[in-house]
Amino acid sequence: MKGDSLANPSIRYGASIRKLSDAVKKQKISKYKCEVCGRLEVRRISTSIWKCSHCNTVYAGGAYTFTTPSGENARRIIEGIAAKALQSKQAEQVQQTQQVQQVQE
Repeated sequence: MKGDSLANPSIRYGASIRKLSDAVKKQKISKYKCEVCGRLEVRRISTSIWKCSHCNTVYAGGAYTFTTPSGENARRIIEGIAAKALQSKQAEQVQQTQQVQQVQE
């Protein structure tokens, strides 16, 4: 607890509890990278609300961290679905152009 600027005197009875509390506070007050402008300007406004001070984009995230593990999983699933949809659309366009070329010949 000595020398720790984030230490809370009301947290007692154990180093592990103080370490967990310090870790949460560090995540809560740190800056995160904005997904829109790419700067390290995203800060916590209130519980689960994060805002980029550069481009004023507001995000919904975790209570103490910008993203949560379940949020990361959901983002990956959505990106995968979007990538598959794009690939299928491109494949359809290729088939259509091939059909048009065959008709023209």
